[in-house]
Amino acid sequence: MYTLIALLIAVSFTIVCRNALKRNPAPFYTAFAVIAAFCAILKLAGGSVPAFVTAGLLPMITGGYLAAALFLIVMITGVFANGSTPKRFLAPIRGPLSILACILTFSHAAADLPSMLSGRTGVTAVSVCSIALMAVMIPLFITSIPSVRSGMSYFSWKRIQRLAYVFYALLFLHVMILAVPGVIDGDVNDTVTVIAWFLIFASWLACRTVRALLGDRPETPLWQTQLPVLLGTFMLVAIVFAFTSARLASADMTGGGTAVSGPAAESGAAANGSDSSENPDESSSRQESTASGDENDSGSSGSASSSGTYQDGTYEGSGTGRNGTIDVTVTVSGGKITAIEIGDNREDEKWLARAESVIDEIIAANGTDVDTVSGATFSSSGIIEAVRDALKNA
Repeated sequence: MYTLIALLIAVSFTIVCRNALKRNPAPFYTAFAVIAAFCAILKLAGGSVPAFVTAGLLPMITGGYLAAALFLIVMITGVFANGSTPKRFLAPIRGPLSILACILTFSHAAADLPSMLSGRTGVTAVSVCSIALMAVMIPLFITSIPSVRSGMSYFSWKRIQRLAYVFYALLFLHVMILAVPGVIDGDVNDTVTVIAWFLIFASWLACRTVRALLGDRPETPLWQTQLPVLLGTFMLVAIVFAFTSARLASADMTGGGTAVSGPAAESGAAANGSDSSENPDESSSRQESTASGDENDSGSSGSASSSGTYQDGTYEGSGTGRNGTIDVTVTVSGGKITAIEIGDNREDEKWLARAESVIDEIIAANGTDVDTVSGATFSSSGIIEAVRDALKNA
């Protein structure tokens, strides 16, 4: 629900601080810069921090939720006709709001930049979209600063500000790239995010269309520009409420879809037709029958990348998860996998917590011929791939 919480915070901040932000935005810039820098350093440094910070403050700031919510307010401001009540209220602080959103976005980018520069995540759609977003946002940010704007001609400034439409499109694409995999995995938070952004952008496009057709004529009724936004907001609340209720009801009936470890996980796998719940001897026999084929495929003598008996030792491997590379350390004793430790990774805690149950399945099966975890498909797939990579040397 981070998206809805961020929108609530952004709207509340805009209403409460509107007059102060209009009179003197400098203290707000300083405060936001300090908070953004603090959160970025905290995210990069890691270590033990209070739960409310990792669960609340960091996702809002370094996760980009609050910045995106502020950008949405800036975006929506443009759909209202000149002279309308919402336009008169929001227009004077549109520039300061965009600067505050940019400051928070710099924190979001700084927290992820080292991983992108290290090459651990590779060239992904997220990284390409992020770079494009920053390339468009920086000139918009610079020309939003009053001292810079005052030194430019109106037409030059307006020409650069039209890049905002490109920025909004890239922002929408960025959110979809990040959230859609979670929708596929059945995550409620990501599903709410996708629904909210689709409805907000649909409302924005409807309002822009109305304004383009009607223009800013004095006789244009205010409801013709405000009504689409109001309808969009109503639809957002109604659909999110209905969908969330349905998901929670489904979770109650199915046990929440949360992966568990140990015997419960194996019985749950059996209910879903998973081969990993077979009798260990039968499973081992079935897996060993495919070992020779796996050896030939991997080209490593004496090893089995899927299942079988391995040489004792400690092996390291890596795979690709939801947010990038996942490193693992696999311990083999007595020819069997006895322990798997997850090392460096960029997975969200919620995904990794679910995905870790696949470790018990791999150990029980003594190989990687196991199913991914429902609700954490990408992360668990990354763990399986990393273990398979490690076992190539076993």
